[in-house]
Amino acid sequence: MIVGIGALAAFSASIAQRTLLQGVESQVRLVGQSAAISIATWLDGRQRLLDGLADAIQSTGADAGVERLLRSKALTDSFSPVYFGRQDGAFIREPSARMPEGYDPRKRGWYESAVAEKRLVLTKPYISASSGKLTLTIARPVAGAGDMAGGVAGWPAPTSTCRG
Repeated sequence: MIVGIGALAAFSASIAQRTLLQGVESQVRLVGQSAAISIATWLDGRQRLLDGLADAIQSTGADAGVERLLRSKALTDSFSPVYFGRQDGAFIREPSARMPEGYDPRKRGWYESAVAEKRLVLTKPYISASSGKLTLTIARPVAGAGDMAGGVAGWPAPTSTCRG
């Protein structure tokens, strides 16, 4: 009889453990799905703003218009910094910052990737030339218009920005 009670207790403990593990796995899966949805929503909003910026830059046709666009409240509330690297190597950044000597946006991964892909891109992590921090960039090529050279619009997001 004692053996039977012991077997029943072991069986019950096994079932309880399995049920608990299934519950924990389910909760972890739900948290992961929720985090993925939050990240996708966050990224989508920034991609849409950058698309709008790139379209607006293309339609301005002048560098003065680009600087005004980069300072717009809609962008500065969501992006800081934001920049435009031109095909001729000029670099417009808001807020402005001192870049390293010889800085050429055309030689940066974000610029090269956007030009090669001919579409909006999200870079792999890299070390930012201005901040020295690990960074991701959303970048999009912009065709030239009027007296303005084309180039690439971008928003660098330090990886700390991507944490929840």
